[in-house]
Amino acid sequence: MKRITFLLALLAISFFSFAQTVENIQVEQDGDKLNIHYRIGGSTSEQMYFVTLTCKIDGGPVFEPKSVIGDVGSNIRGGKSFNTIVWNVFEDVEEIGNVEFFVKVDLVKDETQQPAVSRPADSPNYTAGPAAKSNMPSSGLKERHFFLAYSGTIGRPYGAKIGYVRNWGVYGALRIGADYYYYYPWEEYDVGVEMVAGIAKKVAQRNNFRTYMYGGIGYGGMSYGYYDVTNSFNDYTLNDYYATFDIGAMGVIGRFYFDLGLTLNSYYLGDLIFGIGLVF
Repeated sequence: MKRITFLLALLAISFFSFAQTVENIQVEQDGDKLNIHYRIGGSTSEQMYFVTLTCKIDGGPVFEPKSVIGDVGSNIRGGKSFNTIVWNVFEDVEEIGNVEFFVKVDLVKDETQQPAVSRPADSPNYTAGPAAKSNMPSSGLKERHFFLAYSGTIGRPYGAKIGYVRNWGVYGALRIGADYYYYYPWEEYDVGVEMVAGIAKKVAQRNNFRTYMYGGIGYGGMSYGYYDVTNSFNDYTLNDYYATFDIGAMGVIGRFYFDLGLTLNSYYLGDLIFGIGLVF
């Protein structure tokens, strides 16, 4: 008798669950995020669901996005006019083209029934909605990560910076500066070189605009050459070396890169960093 009761209960759960369907799956792009809207048909606010989102990109294998928030996972209440899942695309994939979404719901609790029903581990008490397709060209939603830029300081105005930025990033920079002075009978040539490496962390993103904070450490040196225009035997050179530290902010807008910061060292104290370049 207990076995028959269990089978009837399981059949009732299966029938009740399959009477509900995932409806009206729609996808919209919001900058670098995708909003997936759906509705659990036939559900009520007394029911709780476990919702799973999977997708296929360009006909590839099905996988489950991880960087999702909203009406996904456990404790999703039914009875809403629509539910929304927000996928932060580029936290999971490098780029996205034609994508097909699948939404699966498992009924895990129904407060209108006595007792409340938990999802059986092996029972088919879920419904999978029809696939929702988002046919976007690969170039239409692609985040670029490598950058090459001019980047110098007031004292070292000739320089370049190269790096890679995603959620975290790395970079390297080279800066060069030179000065010439003349005071009879002396000529002075000063040449300075700085090499810096550092890391960056994304702090904000809005559509195709990303901002990063960065910090780096490096090594610099100055060479002072003194030349006597009347007697070359008086010529001499001095060298000075120091550590340097960079802090500042980077920005990426589409394919354009810019940075603004400050470099600090034990010899020249401080100098302004500025740069502009392209992202690939």
